[in-house]
Amino acid sequence: MPEVVLNRAVREQVPAAGVKKVGPEGSSTASVMRGSRKEEKMKIGELGFRVSEIVLCLISFSVMAADKTKGWSGDSFDRYKEYRYCLAVNVIGFAYAGFQAYDLTYHIATGKHVIRHHLRHHFNFFMDQELK
Repeated sequence: MPEVVLNRAVREQVPAAGVKKVGPEGSSTASVMRGSRKEEKMKIGELGFRVSEIVLCLISFSVMAADKTKGWSGDSFDRYKEYRYCLAVNVIGFAYAGFQAYDLTYHIATGKHVIRHHLRHHFNFFMDQELK
């Protein structure tokens, strides 16, 4: 049976076990737990996007690498710098997405990141903008 607490002449029931009041404004850990669940769902959504990025990069790379069609002059696409650049950026994007998916999975499982540097967020933003 829950205890009854009197607070400024107002009857109030003590929250259930495991939920306690925090701070003078009366916020409870239940709201904090709801926030952490929301963050957890967002991380799982982010992981889904990273995995889809890996799959799409892999498909793109396999299509570009398998294309052996000769151009109009009889030469191969492999001779063009632009084609090789596109292929290289695709490989870098695949590797980056794979590492980010690994880091996010590690973070969901342990609560820690693989790289614990204060510039990690800036690096992630820069690479996401640069490779997409």
